[in-house]
Amino acid sequence: MSKALANKQDEAFNVPDGVVSVNIDPATGLPASYESKTVSTALYRKGTEPEY
Repeated sequence: MSKALANKQDEAFNVPDGVVSVNIDPATGLPASYESKTVSTALYRKGTEPEY
């Protein structure tokens, strides 16, 4: 992949309207809490995101 992207500039990803990000605990698949050891960010269409 690094060869394919060697001459490309980094581009910012603009999150489209109606999309929200949620911190997820990958061990549970649920929204992260203060007890989460690792956290990943996932994008969802607004209204479909998991609730805390």
